[in-house]
Amino acid sequence: MPALGWLEGGSSSRAVRCHLLVESPEGIQPVEIKATATPTADALRGLDQWRTMTGQPEPRPCLIYGGDTPQRRTETDIIPWRLL
Repeated sequence: MPALGWLEGGSSSRAVRCHLLVESPEGIQPVEIKATATPTADALRGLDQWRTMTGQPEPRPCLIYGGDTPQRRTETDIIPWRLL
């Protein structure tokens, strides 16, 4: 899957930011990368903004984080970086 790069739009608190966009057969997948061991609502904000902006439910957004346990939230997959 080719990486498409960084997305950042706007310069206010309503800006859309995402660390990485990955092209897949299902579409463009946003990926956010955080060093935190505990995923928070703030860590998911860019992915939530992507879903709102694009209206694209698939592929599911992904948060890569510093914790140990994979999680599946309502609309986001959360993956420990050690499992990549």
